[in-house]
Amino acid sequence: MAMLGETAGIAEMKALIAQLPIAVYVCEAPSGLLRLYNRRAAELWGREPTLGEQRYCGALRLFRPDGTHLPHAETPMAEVLLFGGERNDDVVIERPDGSRITVRVHITALRDSQGHIVGAVNAFQDVTERTKAEDDAAHLAAVIVSADDAIISKLLDGRITSWNRAAERMFGYTEGEVLGKSITIIIPPDRLHEEEVIIQRLTRGESIEHFETERVAKDGRILQLSLSVSPIRDRRGRIVGASKVARDISEKRRFEREREELLARERVARADAETANQAKDDFFATLSHELRTPLSSILGWARLLRTGKLDRVAADRGLEVIERNSHSLEHLITDMFDISRIISGKTSLDLEPVDLGSVIETAIDSLRPDASAKGITIQLALDATARFLVGDPGRLQQVVRNLVSNAVKFTPTGGSVEIRLTNL
Repeated sequence: MAMLGETAGIAEMKALIAQLPIAVYVCEAPSGLLRLYNRRAAELWGREPTLGEQRYCGALRLFRPDGTHLPHAETPMAEVLLFGGERNDDVVIERPDGSRITVRVHITALRDSQGHIVGAVNAFQDVTERTKAEDDAAHLAAVIVSADDAIISKLLDGRITSWNRAAERMFGYTEGEVLGKSITIIIPPDRLHEEEVIIQRLTRGESIEHFETERVAKDGRILQLSLSVSPIRDRRGRIVGASKVARDISEKRRFEREREELLARERVARADAETANQAKDDFFATLSHELRTPLSSILGWARLLRTGKLDRVAADRGLEVIERNSHSLEHLITDMFDISRIISGKTSLDLEPVDLGSVIETAIDSLRPDASAKGITIQLALDATARFLVGDPGRLQQVVRNLVSNAVKFTPTGGSVEIRLTNL
């Protein structure tokens, strides 16, 4: 069989190959030795191999597109030299500096006049960027299809051009149901004006980030969504459509409402607790004051009785005052242990017809010892026509005692306190 290096047309082939703008090399059969290559082939290999020394390819290391090592004896060139025919495949070349490029090979067998394979020619080109772009597009498509957020594209007139699976789940429409339809199919009537504003901003080249709004599903459900919209440009840079990412924030809104409701209830509960606590404090402050007055009266009359200087009438009156104030203390202590009244800030009233004059006189009797100790005279001026009303005699006595006790406390020694009861 004649060898490729012995053919008469080798010089013409060398001249032709040298002038080609694409990478070309020739291997002979059956050895596979490299016999011809042009400058562009050396550039893609990253080296200039010695003719007649390397087999099947001028690159030192080759890989398949999936990254696995490709032995030279298993390359498309080796198969064509052995079996003839043509091969069009992608092969990854590793250059001496470690960088890799993807090339598309177009290999054709060369035959002599008897039809015997004498070699093969490989015309190959760098498709790294195209392959990367295809891989990126495939990756992007996979991301869009599997994304949890609805990803929709549309033309500027609103017609839907893409609709991923998340959009199907979110809105209930299949891709086939919406492609070519207007995006208004998912916009509530009262929000159609939003689409006009969005298109205006897109045509100015603006993007819209995290716009919270409402959209409607196929079954009529209103969805709370966060939208991000970006303009889509053609090869000339003209804006021809929009890409929209929709995230369902219905659950987020529900959690926010529940949180606000919980906070509101907590604020009300805190205010109620503070009110109850203040009522308790007020109650005990009042109770302390109320206890002090009858105790002072009891102690005062007890001291006078102990002196033995009181006549029978005065002693009986003192015992009556002590007994009456003891009953008042019993009533106050009962209130003190009534927890429900303390918390609510309420005390009960025992209403009955009351002789107000008698109530005032009884309250004054409990304060006379303190007044006498300071040399203070207590004078009464009671209008007989204003004596009767309906009230709680015990509470009314407390009111009078508090008023007169303060008057006695702040009146200078030797002064006088006058109590008037009139019918207004």
